[in-house]
Amino acid sequence: NLEELHTLCTTAFMKRRLKKDVLSQLPPKLRQQIYLQLGEKEMRPVKEVQRQLEAVKVALEAAKATGEAGAVGGPKMEEKRILNDYYLKSAEAKIVSVQQYVRDLLENDEKFLIFAHHKCLLDGIEQCLRKAQKKFIRIDGSTAAHERQGLVHRFQENPDCKAAVLSIRAAGQGLTLTAAHVVVMAELSWTPGEMVQA
Repeated sequence: NLEELHTLCTTAFMKRRLKKDVLSQLPPKLRQQIYLQLGEKEMRPVKEVQRQLEAVKVALEAAKATGEAGAVGGPKMEEKRILNDYYLKSAEAKIVSVQQYVRDLLENDEKFLIFAHHKCLLDGIEQCLRKAQKKFIRIDGSTAAHERQGLVHRFQENPDCKAAVLSIRAAGQGLTLTAAHVVVMAELSWTPGEMVQA
């Protein structure tokens, strides 16, 4: 019986406390959207994929009418392929702008976390930090599990380590990176829960 279990747990073992009640001195979380100004050069591949997506949407509507929308190799699969390509092209298009934003963050001399999904964007962020000669950590899918805690410790304890470059999936949960007060989501995940967890 779930009600009985809940009553037993809350009266004998657990006490629920909300962060706002316990940590009242914490400032409220500030969320800010930053719109990037992308040049024509960066937008050209993105616009090409958008045109492909529009064409496949027309084909998908026609296939729905004939009942072939979900056929193997059909327009639905093509739509998924194009959407994945669009996601990648948008990451590639924003590399230069994200690098500029990282340089701006470095001027504040505060620790920050920056999350991205695509390797090309993570590489671009890393390149920017190396060029600025700043110490940082990077945790992505290629980071061995036994190395992660050491990287986290370095970020938490070394005042010169200013940035943590993190893959949304590989570093989005199970890590304590409380030394940073700024978190940047350079890309959005397909899965909202991954971003909330990160």
